[in-house]
Amino acid sequence: MKTAIEAFHTAQDGLPALARKALHGLIDQMRALAREIEKIEKTILSWHRQSAASRRLADIPGIGPITASAITAAVPDATLFSSGRSVAA
Repeated sequence: MKTAIEAFHTAQDGLPALARKALHGLIDQMRALAREIEKIEKTILSWHRQSAASRRLADIPGIGPITASAITAAVPDATLFSSGRSVAA
């Protein structure tokens, strides 16, 4: 997103006024979306820090806090599955 906004600012002087106006609206939406994503990520990271299961999952290479939180939320009782393959399916 940041790259798109920077590209717009670099090229805006060469764009017609109507295009600049339309793109400014889109840029504003992109910035608002980025702020919302940041808020949600902070909420997820806070929950992750409080969850022992999520923190254990994050110790697995390739699994970060967001993925660990999602797995923990989707699979509250891993003993219901006979293997990791069953969980993945």
